[in-house]
Amino acid sequence: MPSTTAAEATSVLTRWDVPGSPLLDAGHFSAFLVLPSMADGRDIPGGVLLTGVAGEVVRCPRPDHAAGGTRLWTVAPDGSAHLLDPWTLADALHAVRVMRSDGPDSLTSGEASC
Repeated sequence: MPSTTAAEATSVLTRWDVPGSPLLDAGHFSAFLVLPSMADGRDIPGGVLLTGVAGEVVRCPRPDHAAGGTRLWTVAPDGSAHLLDPWTLADALHAVRVMRSDGPDSLTSGEASC
C-alpha cells in the first residue's frame, strides 16, 4: 500500500491502542506483516496480499540493523511475535478513508468497524 496510507493506518492503530505490528517501508509503498493463516484469501483495501504459496519469500532487513538499499522498518519487529490480524488492518484502512473524507477528528475507537 502507499506509504502515506500505511502511516495514517499506523496512527489510527496507535489511537485505538492496538499493539504495533511490523511495518516494512520500501520507499513509496509499505507492507504490514499480518498473520498468514488468517490472511489467505482476505481482501485488504489498498493492499496486495501474499498468500503463502510454497517458495514465496519476502526479503526483510534484520530488525536490529539499518537496512541497506530501499527497504527499512518503519515499525521493527520487537521480538513479541505479535502480528496484526487482517480484520483490524482492514478496519484501520477504512478509518483512514473516513478521516480523509470527514477530517482527522471524525473517528474514535471502534467507529470504523465494518
